[in-house]
Amino acid sequence: MELDSSSPDGYAILAMALLRLHRADEAERSAREALLRNPNFAPAYLVLSDACGERHEYQAQLQGLDAYLKLEPNGLGSEHVRQVREAVQRLAAKSHSED
Repeated sequence: MELDSSSPDGYAILAMALLRLHRADEAERSAREALLRNPNFAPAYLVLSDACGERHEYQAQLQGLDAYLKLEPNGLGSEHVRQVREAVQRLAAKSHSED
């Protein structure tokens, strides 16, 4: 797959596809490549968040969600992201209490 090396879009799309294949590590690398090209590319933070969630890394997942919400506080999917964030906070608290 050829990507426009200056655009984050292709890397983010590849990252989303890799996530669907449960290849979280590769998805994270591709999302980070997108962020190297544009650190304000909000969708890449959602992919990072999902990759962390797949590995049960809830604090890192929260960081990705927070970064997205900082960039898109009133975006089309922001309310859903807030709801997901609340659920992840509960998982993080539960996971922390089990340690």
